[in-house]
Amino acid sequence: MQLTPLLLLSLSLSLPIGPALSRDSPLAPTSPVPTSSTPALTLSSPSPDRGLGLYQAGQYRPAIDHWQQQLSNAYPRDQASLHLNIGHAQIQLGLWQAAAASLNTSQTLLQALPPGPDRTFLQARTHQGQGHLAYAQGHLEQAQTDFANATQAYRSIGDLPGQYQSQLNHAKVLHSQGYTLQAEQQLEDLAQGLGNQAPSGLTAETWRELGNLRQFTQGLEQAQADLAKSWAIASQLQDSPQLALTAFDQGNLLYKQWLQDYGSNQTESLQTKAEAAYKQALTHSHDPGLHLQVWVNRWYFQSRNPRLTDSEAADLRQSVEAAFAAAPRDRASLRARISDTLSLLDWQQAHRIEPNFPDLAQRLAEAITGARQLQDKATESYGLGHLATLYRQTQDLDTALNLTQQALTLAQTLNATEILYRWQWQQGQILQDLGQLPEAEKAYEAAIASLELLRADLASLQGETRFSFREEVEPVYREYMRLLLTRRPDVASSPDKPATVSQNNLIGARKAIESLQLAELVNFFQANCVSVQEVAADQIDPKAGIIYTILLEDRLEILLSQPNQEIYHASVPVQSLRVEHVAQDMILRLRTSMSGFQKPSQALYDWLIRPLEATLSERDIERLVFVLDGSLRNIPMAVLHDGEQYLLEQYAIAVTPGLQLFEPTPLSDQVLTASLVGLSEARQGFTSLPNVALEIAAIEKELPATIFFNEDFQESVVAQQIIEKPTPIVHFATHGQFSSKAEDNFILTWDDKINIEELSQLLQGGFRKEGQAIELLVFSACETAAGDDRAVLGLAGLAVRSGARSTLATLWQVSDQGTAVFMAELYQQLAQRGVSKAEAVRRAQLAMIQDHGLTHPFYWAPFILVGNWL
Repeated sequence: MQLTPLLLLSLSLSLPIGPALSRDSPLAPTSPVPTSSTPALTLSSPSPDRGLGLYQAGQYRPAIDHWQQQLSNAYPRDQASLHLNIGHAQIQLGLWQAAAASLNTSQTLLQALPPGPDRTFLQARTHQGQGHLAYAQGHLEQAQTDFANATQAYRSIGDLPGQYQSQLNHAKVLHSQGYTLQAEQQLEDLAQGLGNQAPSGLTAETWRELGNLRQFTQGLEQAQADLAKSWAIASQLQDSPQLALTAFDQGNLLYKQWLQDYGSNQTESLQTKAEAAYKQALTHSHDPGLHLQVWVNRWYFQSRNPRLTDSEAADLRQSVEAAFAAAPRDRASLRARISDTLSLLDWQQAHRIEPNFPDLAQRLAEAITGARQLQDKATESYGLGHLATLYRQTQDLDTALNLTQQALTLAQTLNATEILYRWQWQQGQILQDLGQLPEAEKAYEAAIASLELLRADLASLQGETRFSFREEVEPVYREYMRLLLTRRPDVASSPDKPATVSQNNLIGARKAIESLQLAELVNFFQANCVSVQEVAADQIDPKAGIIYTILLEDRLEILLSQPNQEIYHASVPVQSLRVEHVAQDMILRLRTSMSGFQKPSQALYDWLIRPLEATLSERDIERLVFVLDGSLRNIPMAVLHDGEQYLLEQYAIAVTPGLQLFEPTPLSDQVLTASLVGLSEARQGFTSLPNVALEIAAIEKELPATIFFNEDFQESVVAQQIIEKPTPIVHFATHGQFSSKAEDNFILTWDDKINIEELSQLLQGGFRKEGQAIELLVFSACETAAGDDRAVLGLAGLAVRSGARSTLATLWQVSDQGTAVFMAELYQQLAQRGVSKAEAVRRAQLAMIQDHGLTHPFYWAPFILVGNWL
């Protein structure tokens, strides 16, 4: 049924009643409106001024009238100052053209004045105003230039507070562009500099901005600590505007924590604290723009409360609409309108209310029109892209594609990569809906190329938590791989030939899964610290078969890559949830040495290996290297069973997050020495490991070694040794854990814990100096966090970050005695020339299987080799 056509943007569009928005929408789920903080404006006044008081009270029009009355009797220098102030007030009212004219007039007047510090000071203020205007209109690159000019001017006259303010403004622009980590570094440097100054509003604002950034990079707890610093400084200064903004941000973070912990005993307390923070924001501020953001976010969070009644929802919506009516039509309110529209749609879907698509479209249309009036291309792009999403869901695909292309063009003109990838992704989805598969592939390729440019900030793309990666980045890769691995008839060569997947598409899928693994590592570390080797998958080891697993919703895709061979492809019709369930069942049984692991082990063999058996045999493959996906990363591939024997009994096995991350250098080419670091005594609440002494003694018999044992195992001592005399093998025999949260990864020392960041820096120390790399990094008593399907990222990530070519560790903590047996056999094998790392691990595991006391996979299966297997 067609509804009344909606006239919008010179297009005659109609929105029939259709299905609700699907969750593969590029911008779902919606997010609350971000902090109201924008690059700060600083006014200038030749003397105590009533206009300044009006401005600070939010009475911008009366302030403008007052300053305009003063213009006729002012000297040129004061005229420049007054035009500057008028421009700032016009920016607050969203009068962009008038503001630009006022700032240009100020700049012209200043250029006519004789050079001097006074003129330079006002020129710096003008550059700040122009930067704020560019920011408000979405011209972020221009804003960067303007703030850089302001910084340079302040520096030339030694105005340190002015420099600090411009640096803060620049950091805010970086944040808006999606460069979260760069912005965080700049803010940390600024906070350090301000620490030597008397407390100020600028100091409070800097800590507030750090809190807002660190919710993505360091978690909500650290963010709240930073906001508490901001609140304390603003309270000391009795700075109401800063108190209002900080309270608003505290409310946002408390509500985010409320969403994460909903149903716990903290739920009610967190909601009460969040509401109290929002009330403080309203009390301390007279800014209608901030009031709007408070009400929009209040609705966003409360609409996700299952206990919200219809009457409460209606009251909240009335307050939101009243706030929109009172707020200026500026960039912040337009962005709030877009966010609120998506939030309203989510609420309608959650309550099984038929979405009112014409009303939702009209709301977006108004935001788009407003953005065009303000010449805010970024907000216009957001509005058009979201409107396209609505039309896609109503099956008006041609209109959806048209609107997406408009949004895409705007993002390209702005060079706004963070926006660009979203609409490239959506364009690929719509083209696929239309059956235009080659064009869809190109759109997805473009989206992934854009994500590569944003690699360092993948974790912080408009996400509510640090794992927004799974909702806003990972699906791009998976949808692209699904598209590439869809079988198609080769009409050009043979119309009757069965549908297949071309080698070009298989190569593309292999590249995509490697890129996804790399993106996950970057997301894990919150930094673009992963170096990529240009290594072709088919030029490494002629006896190795590289097996890529790709979990799609309805099937498991397997790629087998080998030198001088075409990629072999198998598609297994099993749902990813089924694979995940079986994998988790098997790992639980293995971790707890329970019986019954054989059934899931054989099921996984049937899915992963059985389809490749004939090809593996035909190609005479001796080693299997797995690039694993999802929960499969937590499975020891060695334990897969064909009904007669373990996979380990036929092949040497290794895993890797990607072939481009580890240099393929054979271990046998080097003389081996080791640094052995161990802790056998109970320390810091952890149990003793009495067999560590035997383990280290057995290794020392096989290789020349430097030993750090018990009280000698302190971070500073080990670090000094590695700097002075790095060894190819570094072996840690101590408690530790690897998980999907970088901050939860650690190894235990005699007197402390070393986290993954500290450990990677420690290990890099000597090898950077010598231009070498760790050949084998061993953790013999550590484990991956149970039930965490991204925990192996901690293990793989440490190897990549520290520069180790290979890492050997355990998926779960095994018996102290079993570990000692395995390690003694491992190093005996490594001491033999010509034995690869993977083969040495295999022989050590086979020796344990043959030991009647250690035959259960609980003892030998958890040892996995990550990285270079040669």
